[in-house]
Amino acid sequence: IAAILGLLRTTSQLPILVFNVLIGAGAVVLLRRAGAYLLDDKTARLAALWLALDPAVIFFTPQLQTETLFITMMLGFFLGLFALWDKPLSWRHAALGLWGGVCVTCRSVFGAYPALLFFVLWRSKGFVRALLFCLLLVPGWFLPSAVWTARNYQKYGALVPLSGQMGWTLYEGFTLDREAVRQRPLEMGQEAIRLGLGGREVGPHFYAKWKAFVRDNPLQSVAIVAGKAVLYWRPWLYDPYTGWQRAIMGLYFTVLFACALLGARSTLGSGAPWGAVWAVLLYHTAVYSVFLTTLRYRVPLEPFLCLLAAAGAAPYLARRHFL
Repeated sequence: IAAILGLLRTTSQLPILVFNVLIGAGAVVLLRRAGAYLLDDKTARLAALWLALDPAVIFFTPQLQTETLFITMMLGFFLGLFALWDKPLSWRHAALGLWGGVCVTCRSVFGAYPALLFFVLWRSKGFVRALLFCLLLVPGWFLPSAVWTARNYQKYGALVPLSGQMGWTLYEGFTLDREAVRQRPLEMGQEAIRLGLGGREVGPHFYAKWKAFVRDNPLQSVAIVAGKAVLYWRPWLYDPYTGWQRAIMGLYFTVLFACALLGARSTLGSGAPWGAVWAVLLYHTAVYSVFLTTLRYRVPLEPFLCLLAAAGAAPYLARRHFL
């Protein structure tokens, strides 16, 4: 945003919105190309069309938020991953890792994904090949974060890897009470002011509170994590959307999930690189079962759900000559 506004010498938000729309359109193209490694040509096209019409993605595209940018960047990473899946190990795997690291700077919770990817590669290619694959991938993966951490240390005199809000988001969202979710940020802000906490002190303070809660309430913490996993995949919107909005989106997500489940049945045994898709779905679910959970944070998974949904719907559409 700063680069675009600085280049155009304007404070208007319109260039940012246009940029978001363009990279959102780019995500459709990337999904079409990535889908070609997983599905037949017609089904990959259906998945791309599904993403282009996905209301959750459309909602966030013309906004000053990172969803659209991260979706497109992440799809670029998975396109490269699928393309290199069966290729001999080379510098391109290292370059792919560097691009993954750039993606992490856009959405830091993506940072530990290589851990799950390693197990997928291990099962698909064996331990040695998986280890070599990740040894090429991981240095670049952590390089952008390391550069930013060094910058933060020089500027603030403290180790702040990407942002200092991990403790805040852990404590803020660690509840199943929707009213608490609404009130807790205000209460946390007031607490930080009352205690005179500086910017770098807020995260560690609430991280310590979160750890203390988990230590003192282990069974309740497990129940919260399980409940948040269910909430992460709920098919209807959170309040305060209107009844009509919640009904329409609930119907859409119900159809999407039903088709994705059909697709899952046909793809679970189809082997790599589908494993990387299942890993990213599992990874995001695990992360947001602990951190703050909203449907907004499920939006980056929409392209993968569209792939699965297209795989599930394609046979039905083909039998009726729609595909």
